[in-house]
Amino acid sequence: MKDRIVLVILDGWGYREQEEWNAVYEANTKNIDKYTSKYPSTLLSASGASVGLPEGTAGFCELSYYLFGVGKKMVWDNQKIMKEIDKGSFRKKIEPILKSSRRVHVFAPLTENGIYSHVAMLKDILGLAKSKRKRLFVHLILEGRESGLHSAYDLFQRWKDDALVNNLASIVGSRYVLNRNVSSLIDEYLSSLANPQEIFPSFVSALMTGYDDGENDFTMKPRVLTPDLDLLEGDTALVLGYRSNKWDLLLESLINAGLNVYMISYPNKSNVNVVYKTRPTSSGFIKYIASSKGKIMKIGETEKAMDLTYFFTGGNDIGDTSIFPSPATLDYSITPEMASSEITGEALKTVKLKEYDLIVVSFAAPDVVAHTGNYDALLKALEVVDDGVGRIVRAAQKEGYVPIITGDHGNAEEMYREGKLYLGHTTNPVPFILASDKYRGVKLKEGSLIDVAPTMAKIMGKRVKLDGKPLF
Repeated sequence: MKDRIVLVILDGWGYREQEEWNAVYEANTKNIDKYTSKYPSTLLSASGASVGLPEGTAGFCELSYYLFGVGKKMVWDNQKIMKEIDKGSFRKKIEPILKSSRRVHVFAPLTENGIYSHVAMLKDILGLAKSKRKRLFVHLILEGRESGLHSAYDLFQRWKDDALVNNLASIVGSRYVLNRNVSSLIDEYLSSLANPQEIFPSFVSALMTGYDDGENDFTMKPRVLTPDLDLLEGDTALVLGYRSNKWDLLLESLINAGLNVYMISYPNKSNVNVVYKTRPTSSGFIKYIASSKGKIMKIGETEKAMDLTYFFTGGNDIGDTSIFPSPATLDYSITPEMASSEITGEALKTVKLKEYDLIVVSFAAPDVVAHTGNYDALLKALEVVDDGVGRIVRAAQKEGYVPIITGDHGNAEEMYREGKLYLGHTTNPVPFILASDKYRGVKLKEGSLIDVAPTMAKIMGKRVKLDGKPLF
């Protein structure tokens, strides 16, 4: 190999010219600021058509890590399913599930963003159930981040019809369901379904009660709208979520309760019936490095573990992995550093070994703490990460590695939108820095995330057919 690489991924670290409510600008990030001015740097598109998404769609971790590791565009779940809904073939896959038991529970995020789900799936399923005179128990999960903290009312009004109103069984904020490591929230949610304190007469009544209590779409406590929805052994549960380990705790709890569980899209998982199965990729950058006897190490924490171990590798078991547990807390703003120090320490140890050809370091804190909406905590998270990046880059340079620093999608650089707190991903570009004296004279082009893998391949002296082009 020509050169070895340390790839540092700054999750949720985007670029935005406007300074107001721009945590990336305001934080004291002396190391990254220095590397941006001293070494070749550029901005990469991380959203929309440039990364294989519909125009105007914000990027997200699963896709970004896949592009970094595999280096090839893919048809994402939402695009595939929306086409099948239009053609009518989606219903053919769902009909056997509706027949699988007398009682069918559908867990559906109320969102149009296409990252974790899309409400169009639920609408098509409700249409199918109506035609078959099948009652469903619909459990709406209010998304609250990408859609906005108080967007559920407008979304519901836009998509509601008699079928949705008549089958709606409960609502809950995504904090209770889409979390990776706080099982007590899942327990509280499912317990509330079995033993509701109150039965609400309508979606609006349940939602507005939560708003009056100071909750939002993300933190909305479970509220029940029908008295007979208990999850019974032998019931069927259909989860309309796209592939992310954010669903793991819900799936495990439903399986443990004795339900027949179906997931709309997921990597193969025991005891879960997957409608759209994902299969490992047979080619790409990371596969080529591994097949040519290159040694790979991936370092991160629980919050981004699946991104590193599954999406970055294209679903293959490739390389060594060191994953530190993310803090077991309901609010990461309390621990804004998350596992950044442990990740930094492991990266320094790995670099000094000089055994690996590619070391991938993922810092989750910028993205995850930005999702909390706590601006001061986010500044702390960015500064802790910047310190870690500085240490890793200096060690990598000393040991002859080529350090590359990149964001994977925007988030921390835009915390307010249209005068309101905004917790979601953005369509802003991300930084790309080639922090190496050896490559100090090169001029980087603007590009997109699809060009990161070809750039690494060029640095490593590898000829592999990828979809993007090297940035120099």
